[in-house]
Amino acid sequence: MAAELDVAPALPVTIYSDNESAIKLVENERSQHRTRHIRVRAAHAMELIKNKVANPQYIKGEDQLADLLTKPLPNKSFMSNMVLCDSASN
Repeated sequence: MAAELDVAPALPVTIYSDNESAIKLVENERSQHRTRHIRVRAAHAMELIKNKVANPQYIKGEDQLADLLTKPLPNKSFMSNMVLCDSASN
């Protein structure tokens, strides 16, 4: 998407996630028997992290601004995220 918009982001791109397990999974190269099927799907993310293109970082769920675009939120969470969006844009 950045290439289509002719925007060159500074590398590594920080990817904020409120899922600590997902972050640990893509940062850890050791293959475990129970996560083998997940590792196939996470291979691209693991490659980006290894090549220092992406940097996953944990963020608390209530501070995750992407939730506004991905799921319905209770009124309190919605208003809290709207305030965070407003302060981030200034």
